[in-house]
Amino acid sequence: MKSRLDKLFIYFIGYLYVLVMLFLASSVFSGQIPAAMLLLTATAVYFVINLLLLFRVSRIASCMVFGAVCTGAVALYLTGNGGFLADQVTPLARMLESVYYGQMLILSEQPPASVIMLVSLASALLSVLVHYLFNRCFRMFLLTGFVLAMHIGIWSLTGKENKTLLAFTMILTVLSYFRQVYERKARYGLLTGGMSAGRLMLFTLPAVILPVLIVISLPKSERPIRWPWLDRKAYEAYQYLEERFGRTDVEFFTLSATGFSGFANRLGGQVRPKNTVMMDVKGIKRTYLRGAAYSWYESNMWHQSTGDQQDITEIENTLLENRIGWLHIPVEKLFPEAEENDKELLQNLASGKAQPFLFPTYSIEVRPRGLSTKTVFAPLLTILPITSGEGGNLDVQQDSHGIAIAPEKLTRGSQYTVYYLQPMYGAPMLKRALAFSYDSLYQDALDEVVRHRRVLLARGASAQSPLLEELERKIEALTFLLARSKEIEEAYTQLSDDTPERVLNLARDLTTPCANDYEKVIAIEEYLKSNYEYTLSPSNVPEGRDFVDWFLFEDRRGYCTYYATSMVVLLRAAGIPARYVEGFVMPAKHQDNVYTITGRNAHAWVEVYFQGFGWLTFEPTPVYADVMQYLPSEDDIRKVGETPKDMEVLMNRYAQMYGRTSSDQPAAIRRETTANPLAAYARYLPMAIAVLLLAMLIIDRVTVLIETLIFLSLDDKRKVIRLYQTMIKWLESSGLALQPGETVLDFGRRVDNIYSLTPYTMSDASEIFCRARYGNKEITGEELGVVRSVSQKLRKVLLKNLGIRRLMPIRHILYRI
Repeated sequence: MKSRLDKLFIYFIGYLYVLVMLFLASSVFSGQIPAAMLLLTATAVYFVINLLLLFRVSRIASCMVFGAVCTGAVALYLTGNGGFLADQVTPLARMLESVYYGQMLILSEQPPASVIMLVSLASALLSVLVHYLFNRCFRMFLLTGFVLAMHIGIWSLTGKENKTLLAFTMILTVLSYFRQVYERKARYGLLTGGMSAGRLMLFTLPAVILPVLIVISLPKSERPIRWPWLDRKAYEAYQYLEERFGRTDVEFFTLSATGFSGFANRLGGQVRPKNTVMMDVKGIKRTYLRGAAYSWYESNMWHQSTGDQQDITEIENTLLENRIGWLHIPVEKLFPEAEENDKELLQNLASGKAQPFLFPTYSIEVRPRGLSTKTVFAPLLTILPITSGEGGNLDVQQDSHGIAIAPEKLTRGSQYTVYYLQPMYGAPMLKRALAFSYDSLYQDALDEVVRHRRVLLARGASAQSPLLEELERKIEALTFLLARSKEIEEAYTQLSDDTPERVLNLARDLTTPCANDYEKVIAIEEYLKSNYEYTLSPSNVPEGRDFVDWFLFEDRRGYCTYYATSMVVLLRAAGIPARYVEGFVMPAKHQDNVYTITGRNAHAWVEVYFQGFGWLTFEPTPVYADVMQYLPSEDDIRKVGETPKDMEVLMNRYAQMYGRTSSDQPAAIRRETTANPLAAYARYLPMAIAVLLLAMLIIDRVTVLIETLIFLSLDDKRKVIRLYQTMIKWLESSGLALQPGETVLDFGRRVDNIYSLTPYTMSDASEIFCRARYGNKEITGEELGVVRSVSQKLRKVLLKNLGIRRLMPIRHILYRI
């Protein structure tokens, strides 16, 4: 009994190791996997794996079944006949690919069965690892090193440490060290007393837990321990390595500089972005950093037009249109039938009252590190001038897309600060306001203002009157905005003549039901997010096929350039000005508001033009959808001039009228709703149990088959020995073991006193076994028949004693019967 408890405790410690490593691995998904699911899956998988690895025959059977299943699954997947299996394995492969590339992954968008398979696979691999490094062979230093490496690796990926898991790791490490000392002493015969390894760990457990809890609970400074000399040397070494091996030097930024294959503008194919640190950006909000924009798509490439690099004032014009686009619009005349709530919104736009609320001002500080280029990375609505870290303003030129360009390359050590307006894309007020933009807004507004001026002049108003002077200023501004909008419409709605017809038809089908341009943009954006799979390893576009057509109708898989290019082409096909932009998106993780930008943060997105607002950013790539959920803060609300309480009422009303989800409400007043995290996986529980039972039954039967084949290959003498040894194992599992110093003949008589095995006895089988095992005589067929008869009788008796346990699908593995 003590021996069994000892083994059970060792297996329990191994189970804790599996749990710690599984919870560590799951932290990559930022808590998206329910803890209950991890616990249940780890428990079931650890139990089954250790049962299957307990005996040699079951290990062989498990490997055979696993190999057959994997071979069959691969064959079905490659031939396209996998059905449900292929539907689950494909997302599983995509999830593993996303983890490998360090991409953002939203598990709620993945099939629940695939998530369960991912957790089960991780549990199985960790269970096998723990079985061989702790339960069976015990390699303390290898196992401890692996767990610590996981802690360091997960911390480097997520930037967070889990103190609870670290405490468990410390406890398990100390217990393993005690076992290590015990095993070493046992190896050299230095042990005294009857203490076993499992009991030693069990009795020392309280003494281990108490100091660990005390250390963990002690108050600690938030600031890390600093050794200035060591910190300085480590930083100098890191700087040298980064400058020597992690530097990217280009004249102007393109995605190819970050690890995207092909030419600067070439689209398609598998990519593996660099993990090189490009720059550090300090700011209180993550945003998009523009590095390049293109106006013309043809032959599966984005091209710069001849006038793109002209030194113009596009940055100033973009910002100006955003600030004054609605100030000169006579909203009462253009929207006379608007509802009361919409009239309030339009009046806020026309008065400029909504500007600081919907487009608040922020700043970022950019410090180049591994990227050397003339491109100045800045958000869309940049406020010039850009301040240099060396003092004064950065002397920049700009192209027709509003990309800022420095006269010299900006390298490590340089620094610049950018102030910009950040549209609150998540605010329902802005979403509703965009619905009032249309392609002749400026023209209609200009016509109305001109008509008003004509009426006043007809009534004899003086040209020097303040009202007419105001109208003249409106006419001048609207004329400028109208001319600008026509230039933009002409430049950014062009499509090549070889655009496939079904791409044009798709654009028409998606936008026909929409009432305004904003609805058309959202319809195309949501279609791309919902119907296509994100991956960095799509198939190559065949020669002669259009890149957008191949993505939309054939492969249906791709990364940001696929989504952005397709959205721009579809929008232009719908008559909406749009352009393709490349740059960086600031990551979700930061340290003290400092975002480290690497090649993996390189991205492509879409900018769409709306009269009244100018250019705005849209995000069709599903894994970056959360970046766009900008919401106004309480400080932004106060800038409107209302009390926070009144503005809260106003924003709640807009959210109820126009917000599609609770996330559309302001950040200050949004309320999170929680759902049962296991609900999506609950319906797969019966299926998982059925598959587990079936797998256990198959392995059990395969184990019986292997043992039968091995038995048939033996001669009569070896058959007798094997049958008798098997009977001893049966009896041991039933609690009747061969005692130390007891002969097999005495053991046979003891068994006969307990079980009746007529017409023969266990003693008869013991005598035949002795002659076969220790004598030189051959065994006759009659003697083999006696042993086989005793074996069959004993099996029936023991099975009857097992009761309901004989129905277990792994009975043969557990009890060898």
